[in-house]
Formats: sequence, structure tokens, C-alpha cells
Amino acid sequence: MDEESKQLIKALVEGHREIKAQLDSIELKLAHESGSIRQEMREGFERLERSVDYLAGRSGKHEMEIELLKARQFQD
Repeated sequence: MDEESKQLIKALVEGHREIKAQLDSIELKLAHESGSIRQEMREGFERLERSVDYLAGRSGKHEMEIELLKARQFQD
């Protein structure tokens, strides 16, 4: 193999290594972002669940108060 071919192959191998390193870096960043997004979604769903539970409790309390008011209305 002549020197020019060797240099070309070396350049291709080095280019391949650089591209591989960049892809590895992108994969790590993507995995990190994906994990962050999952965590944010999990926390958002937990907040939403607490809000729904709170609203359901308040709704039940209001329903009970309405029924008490109705009962008082008919007693008078």
C-alpha cells in the first residue's frame, strides 16, 4: 500500500473516531434529558394527583354541606 493510501485510511479512521465520540456524547445527553423529562412528568403527575384528591375531598365536603342545608330547609 502506498503512503497516500495509508494517510487516507488514517484520516478516515480518525474521522470515524471523532464521529463516534460525538455520537456517544449525544447519546449521553439524550439519556440525561430523557431521564429529566421522565422525572418532571412523574412530579407533574404526582402534583396533579394531589390536586385531584384535594378537589375530590372539597367536593365531597361541599356536597355534604348542601345536603345539610337542604335538610335544615325542610325542618323549618
